[in-house]
Amino acid sequence: MVSVNIKGETQRKRYILHIRNWLDLVAPERRSMATALSAGFGLSSITYRDSRISDFKQLALTGKMNFGKEFLRKKMNLSLNMFLTAVSLSKNTDSDVRFFGANARLGYLFPYIYYPWSLSLMGGLYYTTMFVSTDNFGFKNMSGPQFYPFLRYYMGDNKSIGLYAKFSPIGENFSILSLSNREVASGLSYNFGFMQTHSLNLSLDYANIDLTIDGVKINTTSITGGISYTF
Repeated sequence: MVSVNIKGETQRKRYILHIRNWLDLVAPERRSMATALSAGFGLSSITYRDSRISDFKQLALTGKMNFGKEFLRKKMNLSLNMFLTAVSLSKNTDSDVRFFGANARLGYLFPYIYYPWSLSLMGGLYYTTMFVSTDNFGFKNMSGPQFYPFLRYYMGDNKSIGLYAKFSPIGENFSILSLSNREVASGLSYNFGFMQTHSLNLSLDYANIDLTIDGVKINTTSITGGISYTF
């Protein structure tokens, strides 16, 4: 700031204004609630292979829910989510088959990844099981740790794109016998926000489970296109 007094002398003063969380102001799409709940559904194409039976194929609606919480000034985040094969639209056998899964993850947001990018590294626990009416195939109570990096790009105008990958070695009742018994997954999401903290999310997810249980080889692949709403 420059001022001139009555003697015509010039005076200069410098002021520094500090604004906490200024990126939330200049980039409103980064703004999020400390706690958020989302619910949605997806259309899933599922292929299940088992050395005991012919390939099982199913088209189904999958329901999903997610709870998220940020803390330590958004440096850490907690995510709890679950999914369930809710409605079978078509299948190639008489068996009724449902998949259930649950994830619990804790993540750290890297401070040296700068806007418009963000990177979070998450780890946690994973559980999955199958419900089969004929009980002549499938797996039960598989669980294990998981590693889950998540990359987001902020596009402006409350829009963003997210990309994740997942690796989880799994076994019966948290018994990890081999890294070859695992689930790998990846997905892409497009999010656009409105009403300050609400958002609509479109997603495309791929997941593959590969197991050998008591000499039985199992492989299941799912591709899901979904939509969810964050409150």
